[in-house]
Amino acid sequence: MADPAYVAALQRDLKRLGYYCGQIDGIFSDEVSFALARLQKNYSMRVTGELNEPVRRALHLP
Repeated sequence: MADPAYVAALQRDLKRLGYYCGQIDGIFSDEVSFALARLQKNYSMRVTGELNEPVRRALHLP
């Protein structure tokens, strides 16, 4: 997941949904991972903090 544009899109989606409060900088930081974990928990997904297929589907990401 090194593509900064993809990570920035993920950050924007997480911020829009209230899970992420950091900067939109395209860096997959611990803060992004924690935001993903909160989303996963709220959607009753297995909590990994990783961008996996269920998260991609929930956020409508390619």
